[in-house]
Amino acid sequence: ATMKQKTLSHWRMTSLLLLIMSVLTGFTCVLAWVLSVPDVRYLILLDTGSFHTSVYTYRYYSTGPGHVEVTETNFCDIGLVGISAFKENPEIAVEFVKDPCLTESISKIPEVFLAHSSLELCATAGMRVMRLADPDVAQKILTSLAQALSSLGGGIMQPPRVRILSGLEE
Repeated sequence: ATMKQKTLSHWRMTSLLLLIMSVLTGFTCVLAWVLSVPDVRYLILLDTGSFHTSVYTYRYYSTGPGHVEVTETNFCDIGLVGISAFKENPEIAVEFVKDPCLTESISKIPEVFLAHSSLELCATAGMRVMRLADPDVAQKILTSLAQALSSLGGGIMQPPRVRILSGLEE
């Protein structure tokens, strides 16, 4: 066999090997995609009313186009005070988020799902009234809570959403 034939044979073998590896890699990727766990996410929802706060944890994922499976996985209450009680000292609203109810709710989310989990604080009528009466204080309370909530979950969770619901949303 000539040198040219040996080189050509070598390139054919290399090409065949690369083709087989590409097909196997593609097959493995498709198989992994088909067998993958659904895109599971968690939402911790703080429903902050005038007299207490309820903490709900929801697990949700898509089960097909236009269909989402939602399950409540945890529920607890934070104290007997609403966030509007921090009117005199908005900065101490930070203490509010250290309640074991909230920290345990976060700790119950499997670590593998924390990066795609979110936390939302929805204030209701008491804060709507405060926003009308003293918008600066209402904003200070919300800002203080947003900063404190950002530090929870080891910074792994998505940034929290803190807002006052409209009467219609509520």
